[in-house]
Amino acid sequence: MAALTQSYINQTGLIPIECPYCNRVKQVAAEKIPAKKRKLKIKCTCEKTFSTQIEYRRKYRKPTSIIGELLLPETGKGNAVACQIHNLSQKGVGIQFFTGTQLREQDTILVRFHLDNKKRTLIEKKARIAHVGKECIGTEFLDHFTDGQDKEIYFFLKQ
Repeated sequence: MAALTQSYINQTGLIPIECPYCNRVKQVAAEKIPAKKRKLKIKCTCEKTFSTQIEYRRKYRKPTSIIGELLLPETGKGNAVACQIHNLSQKGVGIQFFTGTQLREQDTILVRFHLDNKKRTLIEKKARIAHVGKECIGTEFLDHFTDGQDKEIYFFLKQ
């Protein structure tokens, strides 16, 4: 069975793809890959075959399993809804919610959770919903540089 890796586009528009077997890195121009293509099957010069998932995000997202809550400030619904932060970046969060909340793209929410670090740093940020799935949403933070929270997120992502 072929291994599955993740590859990110760097600032120069190249995708460094590393073979999980021999660690050789091949640089592929992102423009040569069809826009809708996210998974590539690669045969390395070491003769091993593997698959890589192309990540088009602007910032690295760290997988997490943090329990938090979201609030809908603009609709007047101040009740917090329990959720799980399943990934985090400096630009936003991926959220899985546990109840049948009616959320739409472009809605604004307030996300509140504690980082899984030694200080258990409280993060509380406004976010715009960029994507809505069946049980999860993708968001983009609206408020940057609030009370040192961005710095705390940065250091958390580097762990």
